[in-house]
Amino acid sequence: MYWMIPEQVLMVPCFKIMKERKKKKEQQLYQKGFQDLLQSLLTSLQAGYSLNNSCRIALRELESLYEWEQKRRIVQGIDLHIALEQLFMDFAKRTNLEEARQFAVVIEIVQSTGGNVVEILKRTMQHLKYKMDTEEEIRVLLSGKL
Repeated sequence: MYWMIPEQVLMVPCFKIMKERKKKKEQQLYQKGFQDLLQSLLTSLQAGYSLNNSCRIALRELESLYEWEQKRRIVQGIDLHIALEQLFMDFAKRTNLEEARQFAVVIEIVQSTGGNVVEILKRTMQHLKYKMDTEEEIRVLLSGKL
């Protein structure tokens, strides 16, 4: 019976490490999915759809690739006419994605000031994509899997 105590003490750090790895992997999945969402959103915007419809289409296109509860929440929010920037801000809080928060701020500014929405969002998405790609390259270099 007493021989099990050291084993249990050693298992606590292992569980913590496993939990951190799972959270990091989940974060990477959200980041990759958000990057794909931005690309699909840009394609729909360039095809002439409104921002809300583009977002709805992009989320439905990614339905088979990513199984997120957050996707369903965003689509339901769009259907309930909740502001898109608020939906992305909530998404950013739930997933802890800085890029999603930045995107929500840009959407809020674009919708309040007007202008060429497609061009502004295109440049923003390119910037965010470049940032995410750079972070991925750094992560690969640090992991030594080159």
